[in-house]
Order: sequence, then C-alpha cells, then structure tokens
Amino acid sequence: YFKKYNGLLKYKKFQTILENKNVDLIFLPHSDMLKFVNCFKVTSSRIKIIDFSNIEIQKLIKESAMLITDYSSIAFDFAYMNKPLIYYHFDYHEYRKKQHPEGYFKYENDGFGPIVETKENLCEYIDEIIDDFKNTEKYEKRAKQFFDLRDKNNCKRVYEKIKELE
Repeated sequence: YFKKYNGLLKYKKFQTILENKNVDLIFLPHSDMLKFVNCFKVTSSRIKIIDFSNIEIQKLIKESAMLITDYSSIAFDFAYMNKPLIYYHFDYHEYRKKQHPEGYFKYENDGFGPIVETKENLCEYIDEIIDDFKNTEKYEKRAKQFFDLRDKNNCKRVYEKIKELE
C-alpha cells in the first residue's frame, strides 16, 4: 500500500498532469495508515496529504470532482453523485486472498469506473477525465441501474420504514 501510493505521489508524470491541468489532489490515506502519514513524501505543491482529524469527509466528498480509490465503499457515494472514479487495484489478487474475498460486487462487471493496476495506466485515465470530470456513458449507466432512486427522499424513506417497525 505505502510503496504504491507513495510511488504514485512522487511519479513525475502524475505531478505533471496535475500541474498542467491546474488541479489539486487531496490524498487521504486509509485510517490504518495514519500512523505512517509522515512517511509519505510529496514534492508537488498540487498534492496535499490530509488525515481524518482535520477534514469533514462528507464535505470533501461533495467538493471533490473525482475519486481514485482501491476498494473503499466511498466509491458508492461518488457513483451516486455521478462523479467519475478510478479503482487503483495494484494488489487485487493479494487483497482477495489475504484480506477480503470477493463477494457479490464484481468490480469488472459492477464497478462505477475503470480498474487500473499500474500508476502508468492510472495516469492515462486521469488524463482522459481531468478536462471535464465527466463519467463515461458506460459507468453512468451502471450507476443509474444501481441507484434507481435519486430524488433526495432517501432519509424520508428510511424514516418511514423505521416507523413501520413500531
């Protein structure tokens, strides 16, 4: 995890894309990595490393234009808002074997964005998305099928279902 993400943050092509497109990246490491956050080295002024102690995660989700994630469920929030995302699965087989076996959700068939395994491929997709931060039709369609209700009444529906339990 550390090697891959630190390598990405230091990758010249990645930094150049951010600089040329005038885009800032907020890197929020997994909470398990927070004790090592000072080990990540950033040389680009376009990259900010933050932790959960100094950020409102919901505000960050709303304000962000795109997401790069590995397996985080935050991808569902981005898909619901129809924002582009990229899955960076540099360790997919190891992750499935040692941490979390594959379940009903298959990234290849159900995911809301492209899956990449290398920082080079990640930069290719970022370069495609970064000008307008729009989803491709393929992933927009998947999100629409997955989230059939987008009417801002979710809380009301949950409340009504809870009331029915009484």
